[in-house]
Amino acid sequence: MKVNKLILILFSFILVSNTNLYSQNCYREDYGFDEAAEDGDNYYEFEDGSYYGYAEGGDTILIKTVLYGKRKYKIFVKSLDNLQIASWKIVQNKKSTKLIKKTRNEKYETTYKTNEKGELISEDGKVLDEYGRKKDKNGEIIMSNGRAVDFRQIENRVAVSADTIFSREVVNEEVEIYSGSDGSEMVKKNKRAKSVIIKLIFAPGEDGGCYGVFIGNQRSLSKKAGKNW
Repeated sequence: MKVNKLILILFSFILVSNTNLYSQNCYREDYGFDEAAEDGDNYYEFEDGSYYGYAEGGDTILIKTVLYGKRKYKIFVKSLDNLQIASWKIVQNKKSTKLIKKTRNEKYETTYKTNEKGELISEDGKVLDEYGRKKDKNGEIIMSNGRAVDFRQIENRVAVSADTIFSREVVNEEVEIYSGSDGSEMVKKNKRAKSVIIKLIFAPGEDGGCYGVFIGNQRSLSKKAGKNW
């Protein structure tokens, strides 16, 4: 029986700059993907920010990367052979601080049920002494385990004082930036630099294959200067 794997790949543009990455014989040229598509006076350069690897059916791949600020990106994924991408998404982990209020050492004021005369009474209506004790038919105070039984009935119990303490709790939240399927792409301008995680979930299957995560950075055609791969 095949065991699904969760693979975490730490990845940055600095590490892969001008490098022809490959894994398990998965090469960029295998995808039949030429240089970036033109977009008016601009084109998307994928050479410095793409990743190629090998996965098996049922795997989940996490790729951590950085999207720089004031740049427009085109991101999409492709798989080869019999490997199928069920879904993929781009998420960002954000931390926030939550203020937690707690109380301790609470003090309560308790009132007990009484009759019309203001005397403490038990559940069966018997008059009790000021400590809630009751006597048996022989006039003896009813005891249990060597202690007098308290027969008072609580009518109301109110907290009258307590110590309040505050603490801070760090909350991790996963914010989804994009969600798609095989063949879909995200085109978006990034205002500020952010660290993101690209999640690829592969459909169950017995066969493995190559996959590519293409991260294109929009450039001006005037700077294209014969880039060809």
